[in-house]
Parts: sequence; C-alpha cells; structure tokens
Amino acid sequence: KEVVEQQHYIFDSLWNKSTNADEKIREIEEGVESEFYEVITDSEKAKDVYIDLAKSIEKEALLLFANSQAIVRSDRLGIIDYLIEASAKRRRGAMKGATIRIICPLTAENSHIIKKIMENAPDIRIQNSSSSHSGLFIVDRSKFMRFELKEPRSEEFSEAIGFVVYSNSKVGIDSSKAFFELLWNENIQYEILREYERLKEIQKIKDEFINVAAHELRTPIQPILGLSELVRSKLKVED
Repeated sequence: KEVVEQQHYIFDSLWNKSTNADEKIREIEEGVESEFYEVITDSEKAKDVYIDLAKSIEKEALLLFANSQAIVRSDRLGIIDYLIEASAKRRRGAMKGATIRIICPLTAENSHIIKKIMENAPDIRIQNSSSSHSGLFIVDRSKFMRFELKEPRSEEFSEAIGFVVYSNSKVGIDSSKAFFELLWNENIQYEILREYERLKEIQKIKDEFINVAAHELRTPIQPILGLSELVRSKLKVED
C-alpha cells in the first residue's frame, strides 16, 4: 500500500506539472513556442543566448544597461552592431527597421560607443540613468533576459555576470516591459523638469539684465530729457 501511494504521489506531481496534450498539439500546429523560464549560470551559454537574441531583433528591442561598463562589454560581443543593423534597416528602406531604446549611464568611458550609435543609427533613442546591479533586454515582446551582475566593473562579460534569467513567459515579458517603461518615462519627466529649471534660470538672467540695462540707460537719459525740456521751453519763449 505504501509503495502504491508513493507512486501515485509521483504520478500526480508529474501530472500537475505537465502540459495539456490538446494545447501542445495546437502550439505545434501554429508554430507557437512553449513557455520556458531558464536560469543560466554558465557565462559562456549566457553570452551565446545574448548574442542570438540580439541577432533575432525584428520589431523592437529595449535595453537597460546596469552601469556604464555594461554597454562597453556588450559592444565587445558585437551586440551594439546588431542593434545598429536592426535599426538601420528602416533608413535603407529594405524593410521596416526595429524600434530600439536604450537606458544607460552615460560617461566618458562609453562616449565613443554612444557616438558610434548616433552616427550609424540615429533612430536609436538613448537616455541617461544611474547605475544598478542588474540589466534587462527585451526583444519583440516575445523574449527577455535579466542580467544579475557579480563583478559590475569587470571588462569581460563572463567575469561580470553572476547569472542570467532567460524566458518567453508572457507575464515576465509584460512585467519587465512595464518596469522599463516606468524608468523611461521617469527619465523623460526628469529631463522636462531639468529643462524647465534651465528656462527659469535663463528668464531670471534675462530679467536681471533688463533691469540693469534699464537702470544704466535711465542714468544718462534723465539729464538729457531735462536739458531737452529746458531747450524746448527757451525755444518757445524766443518764438
């Protein structure tokens, strides 16, 4: 009896984790990829998945680089070139290029990469951000990677990465995209606020200049006006 109960428990566990046959057949017929959620600790495998995902971009790519060095590491892997190629298709007119947005801390050490992007794919939009310990890569709203860093300042991808979460889970994609959009819009609001403060400062400087100029102009003009009135009154008397 104990053995039967044990085997029954094992079967139930497998049954609960399994996929319905009708659903699996539908996925095969429609070419739909089954959902997966993988934690990758092998840095070489993580690198290969990262490159393959960058190569697959068709419509949209959203990237959150954890720190200023992360975009340098990605450039060494050829990721930036794949982003430029995916975006530049729009300008060549061969097909509609991908919409690509990047959030990354902008510093002197990655300025040459930003310049390369701007010169070769001006449609790619980039926003500055602060550093963190994790990165994010979402492609075509179908797959995403989340990078957890072990050595953030390392120059090599294999040394910097602690582990990577790779999945096509719809829930994971939606939540990751919502997080990216939150950061993106927060940065836009910050830029708007900073521009507003800059305009306020310009207006203040302009007002101060006008006040000083008006005061300086009044000083010589007042005696001129007074003398002019005197000359005019004398002219009236002589007339």
